[in-house]
Amino acid sequence: MSSRAMIKKQLLYGFYRFLHPLVAIALRIFYRRITLTHGEFLQQKGPFIYVSNHPNTLIDPFMVAIHSSRILHFLANAGLFDSRFGFWFFSTFYCFPIQRSIDKVSRQINNNHSFDRMAAFLAGGGVLFVAPEGGSEVGRYIKPLRTGTARVALNTAAGEDWQTELAILPVGLVYEAPFRFRSRAWVNVGEPIRVAAYREAYEADPFQAVRQLTDETEARLKNLTLDTPDEEEALLLDRLAQILYNLYPADFPTVVEKIKGIQQNWTSRAPGEIKRVGHYFSELALLDLSDLSIQQWQRGPYRSFAAMVLGFPLFLWGLLNNLLIVLLAELPLKLTGIYPTYHGTVRFLAGFFGVLLFYPVQYLLVAGNFGFLFGVAYLSSLIPSGLFAAFFVRKWKTWLELLRVRRMITSHPDKLASLKKDRQSIIADWQL
Repeated sequence: MSSRAMIKKQLLYGFYRFLHPLVAIALRIFYRRITLTHGEFLQQKGPFIYVSNHPNTLIDPFMVAIHSSRILHFLANAGLFDSRFGFWFFSTFYCFPIQRSIDKVSRQINNNHSFDRMAAFLAGGGVLFVAPEGGSEVGRYIKPLRTGTARVALNTAAGEDWQTELAILPVGLVYEAPFRFRSRAWVNVGEPIRVAAYREAYEADPFQAVRQLTDETEARLKNLTLDTPDEEEALLLDRLAQILYNLYPADFPTVVEKIKGIQQNWTSRAPGEIKRVGHYFSELALLDLSDLSIQQWQRGPYRSFAAMVLGFPLFLWGLLNNLLIVLLAELPLKLTGIYPTYHGTVRFLAGFFGVLLFYPVQYLLVAGNFGFLFGVAYLSSLIPSGLFAAFFVRKWKTWLELLRVRRMITSHPDKLASLKKDRQSIIADWQL
């Protein structure tokens, strides 16, 4: 390796290590709680292909990368490489291009060349991240996996005469609400699939071995996530999840596991039980209420109002000082009609770069007028006050709902009693 190539490699390594903690902090701000299960598998040495489901575009590889001490390279679609800048940027920063049948690009990608480069990279002990569904879609389901991951893995192992520790590591990503600021996420890591175990199958029939490895990877991902391809089932489970989120606010994985348990036998449920869930949430929608307001119906809105009044100045401070970032995150979504799966990514990147762009300018303006110490105090208040503003908005909506519930006690007591009864019946019927 030439000295120039060595310098470039060291610079890229330093850049990755510099960005890694920044992205980790940013994701933990964007999501209220990120739970990691079996993270020890992400620290293992040797060649790996990390695979995950792909509901949240760019955030998905970030979510996996921040939990691994390894330096990841990424498989990226050809559209990202189509412009001159995109080709330079993604080729430089740890990405391998792959052209899908749906990609309409002017710069054609030689997939066989990319596969050969990935095989050489893995043979050298590297870690590759792949989203084998081939695209990001709205919904809690796993699309049929593309076979490219298995082909790369098996061809790499065969090229090493099967004397390799190469493994596919399935990672399930489950989001409470993937595109919503301050929601929850779960990174659920499965056990590695050792590629060498497929030697006999590959030598007998390479095509069939690729299919078998792809099927096993898909089954592992489905087991690690929520997979609800049926729309009626997905709607029912999402509604039950809303109740569970309120019952178990601090334990997102427990909610997911309970939903998966319900999913296994929901078709055997009595029609009345399923109908009751739909009726309950339809009534909530008509009254502009949420399940949380029914759970907390006994809480007095007037005591909460005192807390809202006391917290309003801090809310206003947080809102005004983060308004530019909010506009940067939300205006593109409203003006351009971006596909929903990109909403989380746009909001996250707007927040990430907005902080890097606006906060220094705001600090310089304050420090220049009021001095260094005041400037530091101001700068240190920006993120906490911004998070409080988001918290305040959520509490404000809940307070308005509680106020409507309080009015129902006198104006429509029978309606409120019916909602409470339906909720308790749903909890009992579905053993929530």
